[in-house]
Amino acid sequence: MVRIDRVAADPEHAAAELDVTALAAGAAVVQVDAATGPIDQLPIRVAPVAAVTLTVPRKLLVGGAVAVGGSVTDASGAALIGRGAFGLTAGDGLVITPAPLGTAGLLFGRGPDYVIRATALGDHLLATTPATAGELRMTAIAATALGALRLSASPFQLDAGRGDAWAVVTVGATDDVGDAVVGIPCEWRASRPVWFEPLAPQADAVIVRSPLATPVDVTCFLEGTPRATATIR
Repeated sequence: MVRIDRVAADPEHAAAELDVTALAAGAAVVQVDAATGPIDQLPIRVAPVAAVTLTVPRKLLVGGAVAVGGSVTDASGAALIGRGAFGLTAGDGLVITPAPLGTAGLLFGRGPDYVIRATALGDHLLATTPATAGELRMTAIAATALGALRLSASPFQLDAGRGDAWAVVTVGATDDVGDAVVGIPCEWRASRPVWFEPLAPQADAVIVRSPLATPVDVTCFLEGTPRATATIR
């Protein structure tokens, strides 16, 4: 009924992480063994998905990406967990791929299921399997249609393990009619040397690492044009 794809031990926390794929409906037991014998057992009930609830952002920038997650229930209405429990497709202009392993929020089956990338302008329809109750539609717009773009920066936090400091900068944007837009593919620059670590697959946030916890200005460039600046302190 299930397949074990990966087992990663975490001796520091006396734990292990397992990637389990459900293959068919029914009951299964995952057993954790050591050289001395069984350590623990995890019963799993696999149920078919009867309904999908999913919302998607209304507008996405061409060249940008957004991660989306849905909730699924069985025939009795009970909530189910697990990534990839439903399918998501779209026509030309949107590229949809499963959220990669390591994406923030995936622990315990929560977090995004798919990454949507816009490759062409226009209004696009999406479909889930099983189908959602309502229509799913996204509009891909060009950077020239953006109105306001703003950055929000958290304060620097010291990372004793790495010996540096870090902060998170998030991007908020609206188009020329005031609607929210996601998937802003910033080219990041700073007023002094720092390192940018994208929070893939999201384009709307970045981790900024610095050897010093002193103020720095970071700027989002789009198509070579500076669009917004924030100061991290």
